[in-house]
Amino acid sequence: MMQTLVRVLIGGTGLVLFLLGVLVFFDPVRVSAQFGLMPEGAVGLGTVRGDFAGFFMLGGGYAFYGALRNARQWLLVPLILLGCALAGRGVTALLLGTDAQSLRYMGVEGFSVALLMLGRALLKPPHRH
Repeated sequence: MMQTLVRVLIGGTGLVLFLLGVLVFFDPVRVSAQFGLMPEGAVGLGTVRGDFAGFFMLGGGYAFYGALRNARQWLLVPLILLGCALAGRGVTALLLGTDAQSLRYMGVEGFSVALLMLGRALLKPPHRH
């Protein structure tokens, strides 16, 4: 039961992250503004589309696939990505302080990291031949 719940939560999180990446890809200006980014020209928009959208689509895709396949090895990629993002926000909070929006994003990332760690503990290990 617990494993099923964790798989559903990770799958849902992965799907949301992937769809956020798709949204960033097709509407980079609006989404970047919500994240406090101001891309300039083709280079800035290309960076948001390529790097930011790629981050979410890759992490979300791996999380969703891991949950779907009940295979913990696929959760390592989103765990590292979100862990690095959380660490970056933590450094910024220590150096510059934080606000409500940053705390909200840190909360989402922290929850996601904890969920992925739980998934790594509960989902099946890689199949050995």
